[in-house]
Amino acid sequence: MPEPKKKDDTGASAMVAVARYLGLAFLIPMSAGAGWALGAYLDRTLKTSFLAMTCLLLGIVGSFIQLLRELLRDANKQ
Repeated sequence: MPEPKKKDDTGASAMVAVARYLGLAFLIPMSAGAGWALGAYLDRTLKTSFLAMTCLLLGIVGSFIQLLRELLRDANKQ
């Protein structure tokens, strides 16, 4: 009698991986855009000129940290 397929052998786990990586693909530009928008708002409100670039860089760095955390988590599973 053949063994039943494990969940990892089905296409469901592949779709989960696609969804996870697609989310990561949107993470970097969305974080950068949100950081820039927040910084631009703060620049207008506080009459400064450096917060847009600072928040943009913080958004990019934060998204890369999250990207590395996800990739390292996936690498440790294998």
